[in-house]
Amino acid sequence: MKQSTYTVQIVEPTDGHILTQASDIDLKDRIFSEKIFLGVNDSIDNWKEITIKEADNLKQKQRDLIEKELKK
Repeated sequence: MKQSTYTVQIVEPTDGHILTQASDIDLKDRIFSEKIFLGVNDSIDNWKEITIKEADNLKQKQRDLIEKELKK
């Protein structure tokens, strides 16, 4: 039997914010989340907070972009 122990880092935004990637990601691939579980090779520096309003605007643009691509 093998037993392993893992430490998990959980990142949560401050009130009124959402987490998203800090790097320049194609909008259709961008992640928006209220909680991120960092993997062993991930870093908190790879994530940033944006306001919920900013996230809602970006999510709408993301939906519009995906819908446009699906209609092709």
